[in-house]
Amino acid sequence: MKGNCLFFKAMFIALLFMMAGFQSAKAEEILDVPSYQGFLTEDGAINDGWWAIYDVYGRNIHGNAGERTTDLWSEAQELQLILEIDSQRNLVSSIWGNVDETDSVNLWAASLIEIQDNHTIFHGYYYFKSEEHWLYDPAPRYPRFYQPGEGYSLELHLQKPQSPYIIKENSKLTFLGKGQTAPSLTIPGEDSLENLALVAYNENVEYYQDDVLMEYYDRSMQDILAPGKGIVSMFEHYHFWNQWEEVEKTGVNTFVQDSVIDWGRGDYPEIFQGLDIEEVRATLADLPLATNIKDVTKTGVEKDPENLSDLHKADILFNWLESQVPDLLSPTPQTTQLDDELIWRSYQGTDNAVGTMQDSLLFLDENGDLHDLGTVDEWLDLAMP
Repeated sequence: MKGNCLFFKAMFIALLFMMAGFQSAKAEEILDVPSYQGFLTEDGAINDGWWAIYDVYGRNIHGNAGERTTDLWSEAQELQLILEIDSQRNLVSSIWGNVDETDSVNLWAASLIEIQDNHTIFHGYYYFKSEEHWLYDPAPRYPRFYQPGEGYSLELHLQKPQSPYIIKENSKLTFLGKGQTAPSLTIPGEDSLENLALVAYNENVEYYQDDVLMEYYDRSMQDILAPGKGIVSMFEHYHFWNQWEEVEKTGVNTFVQDSVIDWGRGDYPEIFQGLDIEEVRATLADLPLATNIKDVTKTGVEKDPENLSDLHKADILFNWLESQVPDLLSPTPQTTQLDDELIWRSYQGTDNAVGTMQDSLLFLDENGDLHDLGTVDEWLDLAMP
């Protein structure tokens, strides 16, 4: 009997994908964050060797000793480079820098990201100028996939080993939706970019030395992301204060689609020729990774499964299954029934029924045979990626 149940479970999953397909209209609205950040190509491979150069424009308002001055600046070229660091654990690095007045590349910082099937782990940063390595403790493990209106909100500590310094971060991300298309001929090498995603991001960062606040940075951003390309448009408002240098700034930074000077993969432009890519990769590969991990809970439209009642979980699963296999579960909609721990819906048109009981998803076929399809949480990972 157990072998028959396993066979039926495999067949049921196959039917889900063959009859309705996982790439439904709803799935098309889902944001896969690593893909839209540029870490992955559109077919899911590590975007190794991908690079981009941007023109960034801004306005800074400086405050010092009660006096304020305003600076407008432009043509500050920034760059991003993505490298695969460890193929065994899908470890990837996003490296940021700038191009100075001598057309030389200066690297600022590199993030270390581990990409899993349904999550990404943010291990920490490496700062090139100071050769400092900072680790998150614990390292946040974010959900990869978000529906419009979903996001996350969290507090983090970033620490330099054996140092009196600590960075405290509060950040919030919200995925606002997809659908924008970049105008033709504004992106180098592209006629147009479709299915762009809009993301709102807020961050508060505080730097402490021996528990004394020495610097803080607040910023609010709206970014437009392209699949496999990362940010193609950005608007940022920030407020910065530094006790060491007695500096305070408020300003705006921005770039838009036609500010992307160039991008590509592997075939680096001349400006990169003074940069030893493999030496950078080797440096980052030698860095230790965080071992203490903390899961980040989704916020927004739908709640984390751990906070849902059994009835809510069942309704989410039943609604999703109805949309995926209408030939097995019809007609719809059907009323959810409760009997002690058993929660179910029956479908007279196909003489089938689905139910949940004691964390198991059950299917009653037209012959009256009951099949255990696995745990409710396993199926919620599909229904709520």
